[in-house]
Amino acid sequence: MSNRPEKVFQHGGVKAAIFANEHEKDGQSFTKNRISVQKVYRDKEGMFKTTTSLGVNDLPKAVLVLQKAFDYLTVRHEPEDVSTSF
Repeated sequence: MSNRPEKVFQHGGVKAAIFANEHEKDGQSFTKNRISVQKVYRDKEGMFKTTTSLGVNDLPKAVLVLQKAFDYLTVRHEPEDVSTSF
């Protein structure tokens, strides 16, 4: 099992990482996807840090990366429409 995300979406300093967690119940294996949101910033000494607290100006970026994560998780499982009729 890996702690690495399956996919990461980033806008500015805000990231949404998708983790695929494998589970088993009653002999059946299944995947539960979890999304982690973080903000990357520099502290007073110039070192990179992360936080899960967002400011008001981070919210539009969070919405964007969360929408991309949602699209990735939902659209990738739908069959591609190759129909040419309208």
